[in-house]
Amino acid sequence: MTRARLALVFVLLVLLAPVAASWMPRPADARGNTVLGLHVLGPAKNESTQLGEFVYTVSVYDITSGEALGTLHDEITCSTTAVPCLVFEVKTTLKLRNGGELHNDAPWSGVPDPQHPGFLLVGTRPDGANARGTAGPYAGRNAYWVGSGSVDIRSFPGSFGYDIYSIVTID
Repeated sequence: MTRARLALVFVLLVLLAPVAASWMPRPADARGNTVLGLHVLGPAKNESTQLGEFVYTVSVYDITSGEALGTLHDEITCSTTAVPCLVFEVKTTLKLRNGGELHNDAPWSGVPDPQHPGFLLVGTRPDGANARGTAGPYAGRNAYWVGSGSVDIRSFPGSFGYDIYSIVTID
């Protein structure tokens, strides 16, 4: 290959790398599972009209690139099996731009942040797979979804401010 051809190939690779990244497979763990690094970020208005239920839809971004991945829809109620309103039952639907969809039905802890009044520290640490792919490339696949972060509740229940990081490992 001549120098000119090598230079052209290099230039094409550099120019096409950002485009290719959008359709390339997601990173995999050591066992070949798909791993999604999510940053759930932004304000969300309460969409619920039912007393005691809180429904929010918020944007989701890739942890590493900051690229918009889709939306996350939460349906939140206070747990009836744990300390009320320190543990929440959260039904989550994650809709990704690639057509993938995952559903998670899990308890999330939420405790007041003593350093920042008006914010909750939140997290979920399940013992096993707690989510399932419902559409697209993840349909029928089990997933393990962990997450932690904070939510701004200063305008609760009218709105929630999300700043949560999650790792979803899909079989």
